[in-house]
Amino acid sequence: MNPQPLLFHPNRPAQPRRALIFCLVLAVLLTAYGCAAVSPTPPPAETAAPAPTFTPTLAVPTNTPAPTFTPTIPPTPTPDPCPSQPERWTLNLQKDASGNIYRNNYRLLTPTCAYDNLMPWLAFTMAIQNGYSAEEAAHLLGLQDHPYFNGFRYNEGIPQKYVMWFHLQAEESIPKRILWYLDTMQYPLTSRFWVYNDQTGDYTPNKFVMHGCTPNVKAGLRDGLGSEEIVYFPMVCSILKFFPGAQDRYVLHKLPDGSEVPNVQKGYIPHPDWAFNDDPAIGGGHNYAEPGQPAYATLLFYAYTGNGQWWYLGEDDRFELRGFISVESMKNNIEFFHEFQPELPVWDIQWLKDTYGIEPRPLPERVEDYIARGTADPSVAEKGMQAFRIAAEQRSRYNEDKLKK
Repeated sequence: MNPQPLLFHPNRPAQPRRALIFCLVLAVLLTAYGCAAVSPTPPPAETAAPAPTFTPTLAVPTNTPAPTFTPTIPPTPTPDPCPSQPERWTLNLQKDASGNIYRNNYRLLTPTCAYDNLMPWLAFTMAIQNGYSAEEAAHLLGLQDHPYFNGFRYNEGIPQKYVMWFHLQAEESIPKRILWYLDTMQYPLTSRFWVYNDQTGDYTPNKFVMHGCTPNVKAGLRDGLGSEEIVYFPMVCSILKFFPGAQDRYVLHKLPDGSEVPNVQKGYIPHPDWAFNDDPAIGGGHNYAEPGQPAYATLLFYAYTGNGQWWYLGEDDRFELRGFISVESMKNNIEFFHEFQPELPVWDIQWLKDTYGIEPRPLPERVEDYIARGTADPSVAEKGMQAFRIAAEQRSRYNEDKLKK
């Protein structure tokens, strides 16, 4: 017989079964109530925040343009207003105001600012003809660092370099010109010179005017120690020096004891030994002026040696010496050459004073006065000869027979 569940056993009375059912129901209710008492109170429902309202912004048109891309362009180099390289210079034929061509070995250099570094050398030339030594003039004008000025170490026995000769190229029907042994720059750099009118003792009337330039000049540069170097100057320019009357020269040379002693030359320009020579080897009187004329002109030469520097070659007072029948004729010649390049000045002593503040030094004495003193006092003449020998020894350093073979 299958056992029956206890709740429905037939032998048990019904009342106890009802009490048991009641107790079970009550237990279930009490359990449900206890669970409800210990359960946490649920949090209040969150109130949702109102969603933001989107308000569209209307763009207001303006006059500001939209940005654009601008490419970076490198700056254009500023052209050199005054080229310093000779290959950028131009040489033009010499023409007067009417267009007439003046034919010679020279041309006009342009732009005229190419002459700028030449100007101190014109002042240098005036200074060393008015009582200044080459050493003094170079320091006054800032030229002392030129590489040819080895002579500033003269006390060490090292002389300056000297351009012994140079060739001017032929131009059409104009033959090649050869010049050599131009004066002054082979003397000791401590010697002081005066070149002046033999009648008035004055240098003031002298005028410098541009004559012209020529390129690619071959020259013999000697060091005074026995060597010669062949050089080519990119440019050589010449200046006409005009002066009334013949010129005398008064020179003060330094002796070893530091004192200065004169050596003079009467009739320095024109030199009587050169007036009427017929020797073609020394010019044969070509363009040479006779003594006793009212006015003259010589040529001063300057070489461009590179790096913006020029150098004074010297004065040709022999082959290219020109004479004038009157001072008025000389003035007309000054105007004639100045007309070729009127933007350049006519240089004179006033220009030297105004531009560089250099005043000519007074002439110590006239040549004839010194000669008179030497005649009266043999010791004066003897010291003069000593000064002459010192200068001659310096100049002889550059002679052919002193060159190393």
